[in-house]
Amino acid sequence: MSFYPTSPKAKGTNRRIVYATQIQDREIDLSPLSNYQNEKEYTKFLDSFYNAKAGVNTGNSIMQFSQFLLQRLNYQECSTLSIEPIINNAIGKLSNEVFRTGYNILCENEELKEFLKKRSKELELDKKLVESFECALIYGGCLIYRDRDLKENLGIPLHLSKEIAKKNPMRALNIIPPYLVGASNVEMFNPLDRGYMKPSLWNISGNSNIHSSRLIRLVIFRAPDLILPMFNFFGISLCQLMKESVRNTNTAYNAIADILLRFKTDIITSDLLKINPSEAIARAEFINKSKNNLGTLLLTKDEVMQQFVTSIAGLDKVVAQLQESVAIAARMPAVKLLGLTPSGFNATGDYDLNSFYDELESMQKSIIEPILLSIYRELALEFDSILESEISIEFNPLKEKNVSQDATALNLVLDSCLKGIEAGIITQEQALSIVKDNGFWANVDFEKENANLGEFEPLDFENEKEI
Repeated sequence: MSFYPTSPKAKGTNRRIVYATQIQDREIDLSPLSNYQNEKEYTKFLDSFYNAKAGVNTGNSIMQFSQFLLQRLNYQECSTLSIEPIINNAIGKLSNEVFRTGYNILCENEELKEFLKKRSKELELDKKLVESFECALIYGGCLIYRDRDLKENLGIPLHLSKEIAKKNPMRALNIIPPYLVGASNVEMFNPLDRGYMKPSLWNISGNSNIHSSRLIRLVIFRAPDLILPMFNFFGISLCQLMKESVRNTNTAYNAIADILLRFKTDIITSDLLKINPSEAIARAEFINKSKNNLGTLLLTKDEVMQQFVTSIAGLDKVVAQLQESVAIAARMPAVKLLGLTPSGFNATGDYDLNSFYDELESMQKSIIEPILLSIYRELALEFDSILESEISIEFNPLKEKNVSQDATALNLVLDSCLKGIEAGIITQEQALSIVKDNGFWANVDFEKENANLGEFEPLDFENEKEI
């Protein structure tokens, strides 16, 4: 695998920092950052664990490798770990659960709404989103290329208009894994720049530099800016997050299996000087092959037999703690990841599942929704007339309604409202608004008594005197 390193920046000129992707066995000539400023100034900002030889640029406090940091897994190892049963299960569960209930396109223009649904089916948008999400979980991120059959000037920004969208409509969504991508142009010096630590050009294998406006970068677990170049300007792989806990769990599983297989050891005290060594070994092998709970072992009068039994008490707690560490690394409860039944009195696991669904809903809102909106708004330009503000995305709830819990909650609200009415603190109309605020009886309207009898003017003391 090879990339096309860009030419080094001109010395003495104030240009963007050029970065070539991390290849350990490839020497790339990168000019030092000290050409831009005084060497004494930037040394003030060097971290104590800074490694000048391993930095992206000489004198840059953002390093690529350091012996004091956890080394990033290479993409080959990420691919291998992705087929490990527990990690593969976590990847599949996360990617499927995020898109399990689907979403709705909210738009006032019904014709535009039907057009967007039709175009999304043609592009297989839902399928591509699931594949890109899985790729980001395995490798830490990915790029989505919106193919408009444009072959020239891919390195310049794409300013999309209605004319370009209609002339070159979106034909496909191509998912590009990060092992075929390298950042070509990144601003890593000026933190006030809008594109700080955001590559403006990506070098894709088999192509020239592609501008970031033509690509969508999907990252689920974000890496800190200090070590972002170490992760090829993507995120952290779920395989790396789960590697240590899964390895410890598998080691414990193998050790427990060995203990269960050999938890009882027979020891025979014998005078081996009186026995032929070959006969002693043959006898031991025969005993190991034939011994069981119904067998009989013959010993001489000089031999004494002892048994040493290894205690297996508490191993279930060790396994449970290891499973919890795996579930924490996978960002999901053990009930969902491993299919375990919650233990304890009246344990259902609903609290853990609700917490898990809350995290998935935050992923939908912060990661998936902006990608969907950008794609749908570009597709809307192929329609005749549209305003961007007219399109929005609403995900269907992941949590299933619990009728018994809703009924219990409604009874509690009604009891408090009835007590408030009896005490004269609130009225019936105020009680109904309280019930609605708690998510119940949204379609119920308050009707005043004797509303059909007409309205009467209240009599005051003066009217009473006149009568």
